[in-house]
Amino acid sequence: HVAPAAEAEPAAEPLPPLATDDEAKEALKVFKKAYKATGYKGDEKTAMRDRAMRRLAEVQHADVADRLFKLTRDRNEDIRTLAVMYLGELRAIPGYAGRYVEQVAKKQATDPVILMFAIEAISNLEYRGALPLLRELLRHEDEGVRKVVILNVGDMKELRMFEDLLELAKDLKIDQGWK
Repeated sequence: HVAPAAEAEPAAEPLPPLATDDEAKEALKVFKKAYKATGYKGDEKTAMRDRAMRRLAEVQHADVADRLFKLTRDRNEDIRTLAVMYLGELRAIPGYAGRYVEQVAKKQATDPVILMFAIEAISNLEYRGALPLLRELLRHEDEGVRKVVILNVGDMKELRMFEDLLELAKDLKIDQGWK
C-alpha cells in the first residue's frame, strides 16, 4: 500500500507591488470623484462608495492607507467598517496599515462589529505588532469577538499566543464545560 500524499498547504498569495507616488496620487484623484457618488442616495450611495474604496485599496501606498484611515471616522457606520476592511487589503505595507487598524480597534473597543473587522484585517496583513491587542481581545465581553480572535490567531499561525489560547481553553472547560 502506498500512503496518500499529504495535502500541501496552498502557497501564500504573493504580495501586491508597491505603488509609486504618482500612481497613488492618480488613484486618490479618481477615488475622490468616485467617492462622491453623485446622483446616488442611501444604500446605492454606500455601494458606490464601497466600490470606490475597493478600487483605491488595490493601490498599495501609504497615502492610500492615510485616506482609508480618515474614513474610519466617517459618520456612516458602514463606511467606517468598510474602511477598516480595506485597510486590511494593503498587504504590501502591513506595518503602516496595521498600526492604523490597531488604532481603530483600540478607539472602537466597545463596537464588536468594528473589532471583528479589525481582527480580520490584522490577520490579513499578518501584522504582528497587534499581538498585545489580540491578547486583550481574547478576554473581550463579546463571544463573537473572542471567536474571531481565536480563528485569526490560528490563521496567522502565531505560536507566541499558544499559551494564551491554552489558558482560555482551560478557563472555558472549568467555567462552562465543553460544548
